[in-house]
Amino acid sequence: MTVYADERRVCCVWPHDKLVMISFPDETAFLAFSNSPDYVEISRDRKAGAQAIVLLVKGFVPAD
Repeated sequence: MTVYADERRVCCVWPHDKLVMISFPDETAFLAFSNSPDYVEISRDRKAGAQAIVLLVKGFVPAD
């Protein structure tokens, strides 16, 4: 993945054919979700059938 940044934005060339974005109010909420028994249970099949990269991005503000 190629990443470049300036003071207003971070851009990259994503070398994969899928991207899933989920918003959480903070890192604590993300960790509570990703470690919850319900999510751990349903994520087993996904983890067995696909490679994934998880990026935790702090302070992301979508462009206008």
